[in-house]
Amino acid sequence: MKAGKEKGVAAICISNFNMSSSIARAIESALAQTYESVVVVVDNVSTDNSWNIIREYAEKFENIKVYKNDVHLPLDYTGNRLLEYTQDYDYINFLSADDTLEPSFIIECMRAYQQSKTFLGYVSTHRHDVVDGQVLEKDAFYKHSAFIQGHEQFKINMKGYSISPGQILFNNKALKNVGNFDTRFRVFADMHLVLRLNSLYDVGYINKPLFNYTKSGTSETSTRIRNKLAPNFIYSIKMDIIENHLPKGFESRIEELKKNVNQFMIKYCTQFIPTMMRDKEYKLALEYLLAAASYDVSLYRSKLFNYLEKNIESQNNIDMAMFDIFKKEFLNDAICGTSPPYDLPIGSIII
Repeated sequence: MKAGKEKGVAAICISNFNMSSSIARAIESALAQTYESVVVVVDNVSTDNSWNIIREYAEKFENIKVYKNDVHLPLDYTGNRLLEYTQDYDYINFLSADDTLEPSFIIECMRAYQQSKTFLGYVSTHRHDVVDGQVLEKDAFYKHSAFIQGHEQFKINMKGYSISPGQILFNNKALKNVGNFDTRFRVFADMHLVLRLNSLYDVGYINKPLFNYTKSGTSETSTRIRNKLAPNFIYSIKMDIIENHLPKGFESRIEELKKNVNQFMIKYCTQFIPTMMRDKEYKLALEYLLAAASYDVSLYRSKLFNYLEKNIESQNNIDMAMFDIFKKEFLNDAICGTSPPYDLPIGSIII
């Protein structure tokens, strides 16, 4: 098979930087796909042994293509390099060097593409989280595998966000249409890219856990959370989407969308506070609480704010039941009181 020249050729893209402890597992999971795929690895000037591991795989397998950046680049810039290297392929997955795919990931996504009667921007799957080497089973986001209208998925992703690029098989035609990763948003540029796709295209969802997401305190996302940059990037992304990438028919819903974004930011900022308290990071917890209030000043007068502030000042751990009650009361949002799997959005077609 001539890679990139026949319909349905998939590329699994892996960006690596000093991940010698996990890069082999990521590559092995890509090689284990039951659908013939090309594996494209970019090393971001690693200083450990990971580049040697990558080269050993490239010498053994013809379907692995490897590249090495001349200088160390931010993750989003490396993502755009990967898009350059894979422009001739039909479908693309972006896999972090510490994550893995189940063997049927690509073929399950391809089946969804083949069954769909509309053009899909991407197909995503359910995932499991991996913490300290242990796989934590999670409920699927939706109750059924389905095709979902883009504007419905757009509304959901604007109210929240819980998807990793590793659990997505992107349609490269759609990627070329919306453009590259927007480097203004750095490590969160994938969120901006997905929302742009949601604004234009229907999507597929498979409620099988075909992707394993490693949660690590040393990840670049975690670093930005500790540096307090994450809320700024996420808020900027969602406001940029509202101002520049709204789907047709949403013009009259701008204020509603902005309210949803502010509610999401409060959820986002406060969700980390219990863990920060457990880890005795009281200053960071207070900074995130104050950041949450910046999205809605009425939070200052709420039971949620008073409860969190009191416990931060007294350095007491958070009672999660009380935390959830006050959060739901303030946000007045039904989703705070429910849990996945959720009902499919209106107009979805079960696969």
